[in-house]
Amino acid sequence: MIKTVVIRHPKEKLSKCSLTPLHDRQEIQFLTSGADFSFDATGYLLLEVGAPALGLDDAGSPILLLDATWRLLPRMLAQISGQPIRRSIPAG
Repeated sequence: MIKTVVIRHPKEKLSKCSLTPLHDRQEIQFLTSGADFSFDATGYLLLEVGAPALGLDDAGSPILLLDATWRLLPRMLAQISGQPIRRSIPAG
């Protein structure tokens, strides 16, 4: 079971969230960012546009997803500490 953490910006509307059906999955932890929030992402695969594509060497690593609008994403990234492994979803 691969651990996945989803950090959601507090302004994200749960009624429009496509991740809501995943709330009952044990391997997925949902957190909400806020003013004093921080998360040590060392060792997590942080999915982001423009990063190197996921590869076989990444198999089994925990995944970090940030759930926010593009406008709010820089604020959330500022709350991430440590050494995440930046990856993107391969094309095709």
